[in-house]
Amino acid sequence: MGTNDHERALKMVVQEKEVFVIKEEKEMGDTRDLNLEEYGISKYAYRELLYFCRQYPEWKRELRELRAGSVLKSHHFLAAAKSKTNVTADPVGDLAVRRADLQRKCELVEEACKKVAGEEYEQLLHNITEGTDYYYLAIPMGRRQFYILRRAFFYELSKRKQLY
Repeated sequence: MGTNDHERALKMVVQEKEVFVIKEEKEMGDTRDLNLEEYGISKYAYRELLYFCRQYPEWKRELRELRAGSVLKSHHFLAAAKSKTNVTADPVGDLAVRRADLQRKCELVEEACKKVAGEEYEQLLHNITEGTDYYYLAIPMGRRQFYILRRAFFYELSKRKQLY
């Protein structure tokens, strides 16, 4: 590897780290709130919906662990479910209820995305749940149209969550 190749590789690594840092700074709360007053959603209701969605990756991870039959995780959850009183606990039932609750929350977010975005729902899902910026998404629409779609998602989620 010549000096030029080494410098080029080092420059690429530095550029990747800068992109990561820029993306990380944006996730740390440097984003503006959407104005959803026309949909009857206040600033604080919007934030509640947004932070509800930001828990999606945690729910999916926990669901995967519970579904995979991870003995340690399931055992840990079951051990935590034991009662400290003489009341008999139902750890298997509690585990089933937890899985059903996580599944219902994930479906709530996914179905709202699918209804609003159609085929591009995965891109919208990444933006909403992980904070991925529009410019990092491979979505075949303009920025303005994307943010209209995003507003429609929060309106749809708000309606569905009221029924939840």
